[in-house]
Amino acid sequence: MSFPTLCRSNQVAIRRSLVGTLRAGLCRLFIVVLTCTAIATASVAQTADDVAELKVARDLYRDGKVEDALKAVDALLAKKPEYIDALSWKGFLHLRRSEPALAIPPLEAAKKLQPTNVEVLNNLGNAYMSAERFADAIRSFESLLQINPKQAEAHYNIGVAYLKLKKPQEAVGPLKRALELSPEDPYTLNNLGAAYEQSQQTADAAASYARASDLKPAEMTFARNAGFAFARLRQDESALKYLQRAWHPRTPEPKVGMVLSEIYARLGKKSESLSVLEALKNGENLSASYWFNLGVLRAGSNQFEGAIEAYEKALALEPNDVDTLNNLGLIRYKRGEYDLALPLFQRLAGLNTQSRDAQLSLAATHAKLGQTDKAIEIWKDLIRKEPSLHGVRLDLANALWVSNDKPGARYHFQFVVKADPKNPGGHNGVGLGLLEDNKLAEAEKAFRKSIELDRKFVVAYNNLAITLERLNKRAAAIQVLEQALKVDPNFAEAKKNLERLKSGS
Repeated sequence: MSFPTLCRSNQVAIRRSLVGTLRAGLCRLFIVVLTCTAIATASVAQTADDVAELKVARDLYRDGKVEDALKAVDALLAKKPEYIDALSWKGFLHLRRSEPALAIPPLEAAKKLQPTNVEVLNNLGNAYMSAERFADAIRSFESLLQINPKQAEAHYNIGVAYLKLKKPQEAVGPLKRALELSPEDPYTLNNLGAAYEQSQQTADAAASYARASDLKPAEMTFARNAGFAFARLRQDESALKYLQRAWHPRTPEPKVGMVLSEIYARLGKKSESLSVLEALKNGENLSASYWFNLGVLRAGSNQFEGAIEAYEKALALEPNDVDTLNNLGLIRYKRGEYDLALPLFQRLAGLNTQSRDAQLSLAATHAKLGQTDKAIEIWKDLIRKEPSLHGVRLDLANALWVSNDKPGARYHFQFVVKADPKNPGGHNGVGLGLLEDNKLAEAEKAFRKSIELDRKFVVAYNNLAITLERLNKRAAAIQVLEQALKVDPNFAEAKKNLERLKSGS
């Protein structure tokens, strides 16, 4: 007799790449565009010399001599410290030198002298933004909007400041007002998408990101954000459109690739999914989840050597990952590499003590290695905990039978038939006991019942043929074995018995 299928664990499928279920988190970037466009305004009357000196500074700036321009402004302010135009230009020049901390004092001084100066308020707001003083920036831009409520950039920057303060709900309103004033601005749309997403309004976020990307398809950030948002919504076709836009195999981005690969896999495009992950394989700092998913896809394409390589790299990063241990163990098992599968399943069973599948895989491997006593102990423990596991009980009964514990095997075969009268394996086992007792007519009936319940259960065909032979029904036995080989042409035991019967030996 032969054992039924022992290893019932299935390969764990590709892992999701989305936040909450995947190790590779989403990249949520938004672009901040600050408006440093002010030009110093004409101030209250100054002397002709003052105006001339400021013009020199402005001309130096326009010639690209920012440092010289700043020295000229400082020299002017040394003589006229409350000259508003000079203060404004000093702040502006420091902003251009990316020195917001130095830009803020002169701009604050200019604002104090002239609180309604739009250019001063704008540049001061930008200086606050660059210095990460976001609350102050909001106040400065709000003051500007009291004077000019239709300046889209100020609304935009207020929205960005609220995002920086992690107040996305407050950011939505200013960004929407900016969009009303500038409906085709992709940066506003992108940041509005970020505000929606951080406010848990994923559908609105996806729509906003998508509009931004459609307006500026070359901007990878917009496409990436749209693709990730649609993926979170499981709107796979839309996600695919934008992730394909963000994906460049020559310069692959791992986070985009992980999610794009998952979308392809969900859409049944396994070769495309594998191609994306293969494009990433030479990158740096690849995660265990990446190697795991690559292993799944390679195994699904029957690239088992490559799958083993990928799973082993995943285990090197996360030695105790139960999914990787399971999948690698199954490949080793199915390739007949039981000695290599055994330590994997031992570790898996030790880490995942509540997993029935892990225990079954370990028992199956022990049995394949001829360590039947160890397999028996595992199966006994499982049915003690769950008596209704009839498949496990049959594995145990079959192992007891070949171990010559016939009474123990019979008990379990009879238990299964009583609890589950339509179980073909149970009737086959009962038939074995009857055959052992030479109760041939009853054995024949049991084996025929097993075949009736499962026409593909070739073991029962073979056992029925042996019974018929003992009943001197050689022709019927030959017919049964021929039927068995139609079901499974590679069933070695049936082939051997058929050749013997036909030869008359």
